[in-house]
Amino acid sequence: MAQLQGARVRLGDLHRAAERELQDVLNSYPTIRQYAAAGGSLATLATRIKSLVQRRAQIRLVALSENLITPTVVFGTRCVCDDSDENPYTEISRSQNHDAEHIIAIDALLELAQQGEERVAARCTKPPPPAKFFTGLARLKGALLHEQKELLRTGSRLQLINVRIDESETCQKCGKPFNESFDEQIDTQSPGETP
Repeated sequence: MAQLQGARVRLGDLHRAAERELQDVLNSYPTIRQYAAAGGSLATLATRIKSLVQRRAQIRLVALSENLITPTVVFGTRCVCDDSDENPYTEISRSQNHDAEHIIAIDALLELAQQGEERVAARCTKPPPPAKFFTGLARLKGALLHEQKELLRTGSRLQLINVRIDESETCQKCGKPFNESFDEQIDTQSPGETP
């Protein structure tokens, strides 16, 4: 899991670098050489993003195969000594929120790349257009779309859930016996009363 977090952080760094490069192009009027340099930089960032996305996919596959990220749901009686307010879905929703935030960031970067492409195309009406810039930008957009596709594909994959039924009659934490079972509680209720 630490490797996935590290990959997420490095991808964020690469996204910010691409955003800075695009902002520099949008906020200035570069020469053809500067456009070429920016295109080369964007192409390099695209290659690094694609490589890191592939590495992250490998890490996720290994984690799934080793059941490192399979949640376990336990059904049973809860003792009064267990005063924890832990939500069993917190970890699952936290990991999904990271992916959702990442997808939103990718969308914003793709929008910025599209704006950059349109603005540079409008600026450069005289031949030759800055081909290296457009090539680098196309590679960056392709890498971002690939990353987004991977996030959506792995995020929507069905996740295995282990189910365990705890039929013990005593609390595993404090050792006290449970007072009554759920069935006995239902039998003693009056008609129309909900548990």
